[in-house]
Amino acid sequence: MRNDFLRNKTLSLSKLSVGIDAYVSDLVGDRSFRSRVLGFGLNIGAKLRVEKATSSTNEHLIIVIGNSRLVIAREIAERIIVSVH
Repeated sequence: MRNDFLRNKTLSLSKLSVGIDAYVSDLVGDRSFRSRVLGFGLNIGAKLRVEKATSSTNEHLIIVIGNSRLVIAREIAERIIVSVH
């Protein structure tokens, strides 16, 4: 099953399938990027789930962190590394 395949793997948030829980494990970028992403609430260790990829071009992801939803551009999501447990 796909869930078992991903278990204990790291990948960019942009590649995470809809509905799978993951944890932020790294942020790839300079201090400005890291500060901006941390401001979104995406701290190292934060649990999240991709709820939906928007539009037919999949330019944005809607992610759920706790009780909040956040829309992130795919180019930003590519630089957020997550792990699936």
